[in-house]
Amino acid sequence: MSESHKISSFRDVIGKWPKIADFAADIGVKEGTAKLMKFRDSIHSDHWKAVIRAAKIRGIRGVTPQLLIDLQAEKKVPAESAAA
Repeated sequence: MSESHKISSFRDVIGKWPKIADFAADIGVKEGTAKLMKFRDSIHSDHWKAVIRAAKIRGIRGVTPQLLIDLQAEKKVPAESAAA
């Protein structure tokens, strides 16, 4: 996978869909909820299974359980480091 296509955030995951409305419909949430996910750069783990399934159906490569776990872990590191 080239650097320009690397997924390094939840925003990147959501951005793989043609439109935010498509992402929302595919994972079964309202468009406003999907916009908040993108704004917050966060996809709650309750939605991961739907995201992975929808990405597979659309042929979006690279969206895996491990990717989502890694993205979530990366978000937690700065907060934990700041508390130390």
